[in-house]
Amino acid sequence: RAALNSGVALVGTVGAGSKRNYTVLGDTINVTFRIETVAGKLDQNIIISQSTADLLGGALTLRSLGAHDLDGRSGEVQLYSLVMD
Repeated sequence: RAALNSGVALVGTVGAGSKRNYTVLGDTINVTFRIETVAGKLDQNIIISQSTADLLGGALTLRSLGAHDLDGRSGEVQLYSLVMD
């Protein structure tokens, strides 16, 4: 499965010495992981958040999957699937 979400994230190296890792952090990343879980529950291969759909500007055909509550987060997120013709 693939989950696409857009927003601000912190990108860089964390840790010290030989235990350094390159990573991404932030709410945008947390939402992405949570919507990937929803994709599995809805049996969808590709799932897109409202923020990403807005950036697409109609360039792709999307089907609304409705608003969903995400674990550990207040408020709903509107999700879409990619229509493949």
